[in-house]
Amino acid sequence: MQYFRKYLHGSAGETVKDKREAIPFVYIKRWAKSDQAIAFRLNNKVTQLNFNDKSQLILYADRDVLLYSNSQAK
Repeated sequence: MQYFRKYLHGSAGETVKDKREAIPFVYIKRWAKSDQAIAFRLNNKVTQLNFNDKSQLILYADRDVLLYSNSQAK
């Protein structure tokens, strides 16, 4: 029980606050909607397009990667 008490109070290794600060928080900086799709620009330089047919196009600008997900694929 002493171990768990120390762990919960943060004296056994990393605290919960330290773990939260290590994970970067991703959020939407800008968005736009059209008749065909919704576009999102995230704070980590990722651009995502969600089309009405449930397909997605994601651009990772810092990695030079383009990802396409087709909802109609079987």
